[in-house]
Formats: sequence, structure tokens, C-alpha cells
Amino acid sequence: MRKPIIPPETFELIPILFLRFAEVLQACELTVPELLTLMHLRTSGHIRNGRRIERRVDVAEFLGHVLIKNNSDAGISKFLDHMVEQKLIEKTSLTSKELKDWYDQEKGYKHGLIMTRRGDERLTTFEQEVNQRLMSKFPPPLRSAMTRVIPMATKFLRTEYGTSKTTAARNEPTK
Repeated sequence: MRKPIIPPETFELIPILFLRFAEVLQACELTVPELLTLMHLRTSGHIRNGRRIERRVDVAEFLGHVLIKNNSDAGISKFLDHMVEQKLIEKTSLTSKELKDWYDQEKGYKHGLIMTRRGDERLTTFEQEVNQRLMSKFPPPLRSAMTRVIPMATKFLRTEYGTSKTTAARNEPTK
């Protein structure tokens, strides 16, 4: 039998972290789907006027594949509309030039989504709370090791897998 690549303790770590993340999410007034949508918008898509824009269809694809597997297109649309109502994201349209330059398409889905300042603030608060409530509790040598290993693993995974089928080939890690 082959030796496991991922240490078995990793699978114990996931529920422990998930429980801590759930506590932080509640404090930040975010749900798991909202958090993942905001994280996706922060790291995917293209830059327009200093902000990332992602086609709505690509965000819906992401949600359908990783989060709301058995949900309908209408359910995902309702969820995204709820995030717009909460002022976490806003709707926009891609220009014909953006569609051509970014997706090499003359015609196609032009509906886009951008994270709002409020969405960015909620995501930043989540990250700060995770650092304060969880990461600060780790012993310094472990924190040091994690700050070296996690960025390398993230860069590899983004290069290898991207964040969705449409972004896998074109995304560079965000600094």
C-alpha cells in the first residue's frame, strides 16, 4: 500500500477548522456561500478600474460545482440577487471590448459581478478575525512554518486548478 501524500491528521483538521470558521462567520454576519463567493470574486476574473470583475455565469458555475451542487440555476440566481440586496456584490456589464480581450468572444455572457466595498470589508474582517481567534493561538514555530508553506501550496493549486474551468488557464496568484 502506498504511503498517503496528505497526512491523515489533515482530515481531523478540516472539521476543527470548519467549526472555528463557522464561529467567525457568524460574528462577521456571513454565510459559507457568501464567504466563498466573496473569496472567489477577490481572486478571480479580471481587473477593471482597480477592482476584479467576473462574469456572472462563471460565478454561478463556481457555486454550482463547489457549493450548491444540487441547486437549480434559479436558486443560484436568487442567492446572487440576495448578495446584491445585501450590498456585498454589485451587478455590472462587460463591454464588447472586455468580452473580446478577456474571453476571446465576440458575443456571449456580458453580465458581470464585482465585490462591493462592504463585501470587501466583511471579507477582510473575516480574515482578521481568523488571524486573531485562531492563528494567533498557534505556537510561533508553527505559525512561521505555515506562513511559508501555505503561500506555496496556494500558488501551486491556483496554477494547477485555477478557481473554475474558465479561470484555470488565465489566473495568476494575487499578491
